[in-house]
Amino acid sequence: MTATVATGSPEPTATAHARSFSLADQQLFAALSGDRNPMHLDAQAARRTQAGDCVVHGVHAALWALDCLAADGVPLSSLASLRVAFNRFIHLDQPVRLTWRSPAAGSLKAQVELEGTAAVTLTLKFGPRGEADVAGWSGLSDLAIGNVPDQPASATFPDIAGRLVAPAASETFGAAFPHACQALGTARISALALLSTLVGMICPGLHSVFSGFAVKLTEPANAAGLFVRTRSFDERFRLATIDISGSGVAGEVSAFERFAPVESRFADLAAQVTPGEFVGRRALIVGGSRGLGAATAKLIAAGGGQAVITYVRGAEEAEKVRAEIVAACGAKSCTVLPFDAARDAAPQLAGLSGEITHFYYFATPRIFRQSGTVFDPAVFTEFLRFYVDGFAATLQALLERSGGTLHALYPSSVAVADRPKQMTEYAMAKAAGEILCADMARAQARLTISAPRLPRILTDQTATVPPVEAADAVATMLPLLRAEA
Repeated sequence: MTATVATGSPEPTATAHARSFSLADQQLFAALSGDRNPMHLDAQAARRTQAGDCVVHGVHAALWALDCLAADGVPLSSLASLRVAFNRFIHLDQPVRLTWRSPAAGSLKAQVELEGTAAVTLTLKFGPRGEADVAGWSGLSDLAIGNVPDQPASATFPDIAGRLVAPAASETFGAAFPHACQALGTARISALALLSTLVGMICPGLHSVFSGFAVKLTEPANAAGLFVRTRSFDERFRLATIDISGSGVAGEVSAFERFAPVESRFADLAAQVTPGEFVGRRALIVGGSRGLGAATAKLIAAGGGQAVITYVRGAEEAEKVRAEIVAACGAKSCTVLPFDAARDAAPQLAGLSGEITHFYYFATPRIFRQSGTVFDPAVFTEFLRFYVDGFAATLQALLERSGGTLHALYPSSVAVADRPKQMTEYAMAKAAGEILCADMARAQARLTISAPRLPRILTDQTATVPPVEAADAVATMLPLLRAEA
């Protein structure tokens, strides 16, 4: 199709552009740009981020959109400015589609849509271009792009100034984004790709979330690389603003520094526990490799109890927790068990030795979802599988293998009553879990279950940007552990 942006037609233009991004696509863009941030490439590392799993480089999605627009005949050769906002994560293998329209003469708005909402928004304006500012960026040295992202500390956020050069040859960009390179020039596409590297590898680096960028196109578009200079860092929102210029683009980048994975050091937890207060307690902690589960295991062990922690994918994390506990409390204080709450519980517990007196259930899928609908049946089904089916099956398997009293803790949520937006399915599943707990306890004389509605607690999943107030895991769990028999 041939597009005209001067008409100002308010009608959306239907397109047939749709795709998903695979791990191979991620690896290709990492090689092109130099952005090897593990949240895009390493599933194990990514699960400890706000995203919960590997996500697409936002700039990759934006460049794909530009390539599609150029293929549609949008006259990018007269593009004067580009503003891009990264609104939500795109996970690997999720289908996305590109839509675009011309809301006014000389402008165009495009969206990379995921599940009915805009994951990436591009605003394009057309017209004459200004001259490149060369003098204002002279004398800067090249910045090295390593294989491991930098980790600047927000308390002493660094002043960074220098030049980035893409590691890939120009013809490689031409093969990946042929239409965009032809319309805008390979140097500009390379410079835009380097924005991903700037954020993911340099500043903020390892713990980064790209918010967006705004650039004006300049002439000439030489192959001088991309000059960068940090402008400011807002501690309140953990937001970095960085000026950029070079290769035919000039403007600014905005990126958040997200929180590092949440860790609870054993020594800090043990200092809050009375020695011996949990003696005689042998607890199965499903989901004990990190977050609330790991904190619970450490508290119980610090109080003289024994913890059996489970994991699904986090074998290394679980072993790290076990080693920390055993080093302080002895070999019998903690053991590790692979366990998937979404599978049949009884066979997985067959190798569990000894009497379990307490059961703590922290199995969870990714909690925070962004959807264009109020209710998504597939999401609700997934939450039910973890928060109802998995809990019931595991609890029943424990009851069948033991004749003693069993004390269980089911972590419900204040979301059941508060009903935050875009958490309908989560709140419904937790409410169903509360009913299940009440009825199972009523049916079993040797079973007690507490289902406290926990506040938002600082964990890997809730350590979001911009920051949202969250309670401390230890301060929340320790009183609950003490309240149990």
